[in-house]
Amino acid sequence: MSTNDNSDTSQMAEALAPPGTAGRALERVLRICQHLGMIVVLALMLVTVVQVTSRYVFNHPFEGVVDVSSMMVVSLVFLAGPYNFLVDRHIRVDMVLRRLSRPTRIGMELLMDVICLAAVGLACWSTIKQGNAMAGTGQVSRTAHIPYYPFFYVVAFGWFLSALAVLGHMASLALEARGGRR
Repeated sequence: MSTNDNSDTSQMAEALAPPGTAGRALERVLRICQHLGMIVVLALMLVTVVQVTSRYVFNHPFEGVVDVSSMMVVSLVFLAGPYNFLVDRHIRVDMVLRRLSRPTRIGMELLMDVICLAAVGLACWSTIKQGNAMAGTGQVSRTAHIPYYPFFYVVAFGWFLSALAVLGHMASLALEARGGRR
């Protein structure tokens, strides 16, 4: 990503983030989590290079790399995803919404956000519950023997951040409905 692309993303985030101090704080927290996700990508690339090198050059692959890689990918998705929602870089099909009048479009988006918030809240609660169960039973991955429960909490944190991003989107829509910026 070039510096200009990063600047464009920052400007987009500021334009789409909910108004006020809370909106700026939300944007900062989600951006930090996105950067943590980028660090996970770099670590994942390093793990992959080391694994391929050890397998093909030294004929000695490391056990558990698949476990570690899988957990890193899950962490990456749930750390970086909420920021992408906030800056409107997620996948969405809006060819119908674009044709609606402004009040109808805002109403439909708010309805979709309420449904999304309910689903994300349920997913967060369920993930915390599953993480607690995993912590209680002590389940670990098959080859690397890494406990599963911390990654459930990372996922739950990602769901929580997603809920905050949805709430931020709803705040922006409410401001737009009153005639403010979005």
